[in-house]
Amino acid sequence: MKKYLFLFCITFPYFIYAQNDDKTDTNPDIRIKLGTGVMQYNLNSFNQVARVNNFPALKDGVMPQLSFGFILKDCVKNLFFDMNISTTLFSGERTSAYRLNMDATNFDFNVNYELINKDQHHIYPSLGFGFMGYSIDYTANRSGSFGQALQNPSGELRANTRMGIYINPGISYEYTISNKNNISIGAQAGYRIGLYKPGWRLNRNQKLDGAPNSDISGFYTTIYISL
Repeated sequence: MKKYLFLFCITFPYFIYAQNDDKTDTNPDIRIKLGTGVMQYNLNSFNQVARVNNFPALKDGVMPQLSFGFILKDCVKNLFFDMNISTTLFSGERTSAYRLNMDATNFDFNVNYELINKDQHHIYPSLGFGFMGYSIDYTANRSGSFGQALQNPSGELRANTRMGIYINPGISYEYTISNKNNISIGAQAGYRIGLYKPGWRLNRNQKLDGAPNSDISGFYTTIYISL
C-alpha cells in the first residue's frame, strides 16, 4: 500500500500538468515541498494488550517526522492542492534484553484556500484526507554465535496495521522569499481525525482474535520550504 501511495504522489502532478497543457495556455504552478516537524501518536490500545501479556509497551506522545510532497497552484482561483508523504524518525526503546522500534507513515491530499494574501505573507486554511499506518518491531538481544542464532530464529516480532483513513483540517502560514524563483517557507498545523481504524496484525498479515484497533487521530506541525 505504501508503495502505491508513493507512486501516486510522484506521478499525479505530472498527470495534471499534461492534462492542463492540452487544454489551456496557462500551466499549473507545480512545486516541491520539503518539511520536518512533529506528530502525535496514540498506542494506548496496543499497550493495554501488551501490558496484560507482559510485552514491552511504548509511551504515547510526539515524535519527529520528515515529509516530502508537491504543491499544485494556479489550477482554481483562490484554491490550491498539496500532497504529502511523511514518515517518523527515532522512536523506540532499547534495554539490555531487547530493542523496540516504532514507525508511522502517512499520506494526505489537501485542498487549501487563500484566505490572506498580503505582500509576501499568506494564510491558508485547508481540509483534506489521508491514510496512516503503524509498525512496531521487537527484537530480543542475542548472545552466542551466528550459527546458533540460525538454529533458534525466535525472538523477533512485528506488529503492524493496514492504512487507516482520516480527515485532515489544518491551517498554514507561508512567507514568499522570492516570487521570481517561486521559493517560500511556511509552517503548517492540523489535526488528524481517524475515520477507519484497522486492527493490529502480527508479522505483516496474520490476523488474530483479540487484536485491538489502532488509533490514528492526533495533531501535527510542520515547517517546510517549497520551491
